[in-house]
Amino acid sequence: MWELKITFSFFNEEIKERVVPLMSSRALPVIMDEIMDVAARKNGGQHQMEFDINCGTETFWKILSNIRDVSWLPNTTLVKVDEKRRKRTIEVQGNKQAEEELVLVDHGDHTFISAIQDANVTGVQYLRTKIVLKAINPYVTRLKYQSTFLPETGQGSVERLMDVRATFLKGKYGIQEPQAITRAPTFDEVWNRRGKNTVTVRGTVPEPVEEVWEAFRPFGPESMQFWPQIKSLVLEEPGKDEVGCVRTVRYDTTSRKERLEERDDIKHVMVYSLLPGTMHPHIFKTYSEVTMVTMEEVLSSEGNSETEVKFECFLDGKPRYPLNIEKESRNSLYRGVIKNLGDHMELEVGKLKVNLQRAFNLKDVGTEDDPCPDPYVVILVNDAAKPELSNVCSDMQTPVWNQQFVFPLHHTSQTLYFTIMDKNYDGTPDTVMGTAEVDISTLQSGEETQLNLPVDEGGTLKVTLLLAMYNQPLSPQGQVINFKKMWNNLLGELQALAAELGQVLQNFGDGANVITYYGKMLTCTHLGLSSSTNKGNTYKMVTHRNMKSNPGLNLKSLPGFAEGLPVEQFPHADKAGILLRLKAEVQEGNQWGLYESFFGDILPTPTKIIATWRDDQEFTRQYIQGLNPVMLRVCQSVQEIPFAMLSLKGQGKTVLELISERRLFIVDYNILRKIPQQEGKYFYAPTVLMYREILEDGKSRLSILGIQLDTRKARNQVYTPEYGKSHPNKYLFAKMHVNCADTQYHNFLSHLLLTHLAMEPIVVAANHCLSADHPILCLLKPHFKDTIAINFLARHTLISRILPVTDPEFSVGTGGGLMMCVMRWKQYNFMKESFPEQLKKRGFDEERSDGLEDYYYRDDGMELWNILKKYVTSAVDESYKTDQEVEGDKVVDIVKRRIVTDCALSLIPQEVLTNIIFNMSAQHAAVNFPQWDYGGYLPNRPEMLKKPMPDTKGDMTEKDLVDALPGPFPTTLQILLKYALTMPSLTTLTKLTSEQTGHKFGKAHAELQDDLKKQSENIKERNKRLAEEDKFTYSYLDPENVPMSIDI
Repeated sequence: MWELKITFSFFNEEIKERVVPLMSSRALPVIMDEIMDVAARKNGGQHQMEFDINCGTETFWKILSNIRDVSWLPNTTLVKVDEKRRKRTIEVQGNKQAEEELVLVDHGDHTFISAIQDANVTGVQYLRTKIVLKAINPYVTRLKYQSTFLPETGQGSVERLMDVRATFLKGKYGIQEPQAITRAPTFDEVWNRRGKNTVTVRGTVPEPVEEVWEAFRPFGPESMQFWPQIKSLVLEEPGKDEVGCVRTVRYDTTSRKERLEERDDIKHVMVYSLLPGTMHPHIFKTYSEVTMVTMEEVLSSEGNSETEVKFECFLDGKPRYPLNIEKESRNSLYRGVIKNLGDHMELEVGKLKVNLQRAFNLKDVGTEDDPCPDPYVVILVNDAAKPELSNVCSDMQTPVWNQQFVFPLHHTSQTLYFTIMDKNYDGTPDTVMGTAEVDISTLQSGEETQLNLPVDEGGTLKVTLLLAMYNQPLSPQGQVINFKKMWNNLLGELQALAAELGQVLQNFGDGANVITYYGKMLTCTHLGLSSSTNKGNTYKMVTHRNMKSNPGLNLKSLPGFAEGLPVEQFPHADKAGILLRLKAEVQEGNQWGLYESFFGDILPTPTKIIATWRDDQEFTRQYIQGLNPVMLRVCQSVQEIPFAMLSLKGQGKTVLELISERRLFIVDYNILRKIPQQEGKYFYAPTVLMYREILEDGKSRLSILGIQLDTRKARNQVYTPEYGKSHPNKYLFAKMHVNCADTQYHNFLSHLLLTHLAMEPIVVAANHCLSADHPILCLLKPHFKDTIAINFLARHTLISRILPVTDPEFSVGTGGGLMMCVMRWKQYNFMKESFPEQLKKRGFDEERSDGLEDYYYRDDGMELWNILKKYVTSAVDESYKTDQEVEGDKVVDIVKRRIVTDCALSLIPQEVLTNIIFNMSAQHAAVNFPQWDYGGYLPNRPEMLKKPMPDTKGDMTEKDLVDALPGPFPTTLQILLKYALTMPSLTTLTKLTSEQTGHKFGKAHAELQDDLKKQSENIKERNKRLAEEDKFTYSYLDPENVPMSIDI
């Protein structure tokens, strides 16, 4: 590492020299603005001020953060914008131009930083201005200015400049003095005189505030369903539902225009005003009103989450009717809205799937100018929020749509309406071609019904309907139909598997020298590299095909995988033998019952889990030593905590106090909120609060603070250890549901997506693009062993697109699990999710500043990361003597462009390679090998539960808990899969030798094995001590147990 000495000089005034570390060419560049800011803070001047303006925070932020908007700057016009460099040229007072750089625009914190280096405009050589917005209330914003500048002698110039800006903003947005009402009052005037004539209406909706707010927040026609007496509601052009938009509301005899003044999705506040003169302009031109709607989550007497909705209407001026009548009208209107909200939030009882197919013999509505109609269909369930519209079939008298729609149902006494319309493109209203309807109560749940519906104006509409009611078993006919479908699907899957096996056999022939990587064709010739592809080893990347059971879920966005199975990726013969022996043993030991009765001579008994799984301490321990140790994070703010949990205390400390002491921890499963529930299966998206409990001996442990099972359209109870004293079985069932949610997340995201699926494209790309003796491929080759093979088997069994094994096994089903994968993959960033970075993101580090004891995944993982990083660095240094050699190797460019496209261009390969090896060895081991220890006993880690949390008062029974667990088939499947997936590896890190890396890196291998041996000895010594204390051991990251690759 070198040092760069920088000297700054402005106005012939020398600034102190500052020594800045300058890394090698592999390091990220130093940002010049940061250097200037440091220099200004140390050697220049500073200026601060703050003031309030009468404007909503979001409204003003949209102006401030827009690079093209300078309306908030006095006497300033915009000359030009360079969005790529985030710079704009401004002209001040008509003759002075300067270039302003937008250094930071943080939409989350409402922070704006800009820099100008032009003394003609600012009076100083360098001016850096930071503006932070803070909401005082929904209508008043506080601006905090902080300026640094060079040289220090420019203090007076900066103060004058900032005073001018403050005066301008206060005048533009500040509170005006009330004027005599000879015109319609403005929104600001009404708001500032609020309280004189006010109508306040409160009501409660028995649902969580987020769900009520989500339904109410639209300002456009979606909200019309809640307002009684409204005939139509339309947003004016451009029709965007955002702050400042205007809607026209029509009643029987009058209409009015309302403007959305403020909408805060965090505080759940909406403010809108009546535009002056829009209700009978000649009568009401001196009348105005402002309405504020606030929603706040409260607890019912039973401890459930409810929403208090409050309407406040502030009247000003002279209404048409006496004020008491006008107030009564507002009162009645708002109470109706609250009632309609409550009715809308009823529990969903099922879904209706509509397959709109075709129509024929329809009424002829053609004209001489337009002889052939353009039909489309409006589909509506009578109490649905809005109708669904089909595509338009242009110029078709016999239209074919073949579209699917899904309607949520709140009860079955509903009617499904179809209205066939002819689209008119000349501006005239569309023509009705006919209607048809279906009584939903006549449909049988679980049975697909094909109907030829008569259209009242003539013709027939062909549709297929499938009613899926929750908690209702299939009829006998439906069960027969399902069995036939499963049998046909199984045959199709076997045929598809046979076709792929045929492709595998063809790999023994000459392989094509082509790779498709994320849809782009690459050849070794294009990349300037020779290929390791040889006879029988073809590496070609393909994308996932959509599931037959869920064709609308786009799986092509998931990581690609190898087509077929290259010969060198065939499973090790010893491993295949173990699989065959396991199968034979299972066939012999078929006299099994459920749960504990599975264990015996063949399957080892998880004695300690059976004895302790009900305990709170075991529940929390598994978050740091168990199957999914990547969920827990340090709670940094009360904003992360659901409202109903804010009042919890641990050891007499409030959540705020625990946060300040870094003793509060949180786990949430919010991604599950977006996954549809399956019939007969239940899961929640819970939030769990835990805290570091200080013990008498000075040590500490992780303890439960509370659990909230947050789900769609459900009332929320907070389950605490205190609650468990009077409701022990309900409390235990809440923990079982948390573990069930964690199991969905672990299997599909922590395990399947982030290790198996994420790593396979790297295996394929490296094997295809690198020559057999390339040092990078030699280094990685042992860590690629069997990964493609094990993923190949998983794609045809566990997540098969036709008959997936995981579908009956998990609460979310295979489709829901892959939906989670698609959502999570959109957020994936290869280097930001390396082991140290994911720990840091969750509030943990190598120094254990979080204070959490016994987090062995963190401790053993960091030790192993450092060992592997040292090994990789030594291997790279042996292969590349200088930075120029690294930059000159085309493989580095391929890695950056094709594998880790999210990395900075200056990223050094050691970090990339360490991350690859760690993910394919240690990270996979940490989330795979605990599966038998913790998932083998199903009540501890249920992958599916058949019952939700009961709403009844009182406790559950032990039988209720047992009845909620899966039956014999999914239980057997879970237990056998856990046992098979945790077979000891035949090739662990401690068996890695120089021969496996092409006889390269001899010195690095020797040091690696020494380091691994020391770590293994330390872990064994610790585990020996734990065993003597009758505690659980943690050996999953012992190098002697960590496979070199994802080989199971």
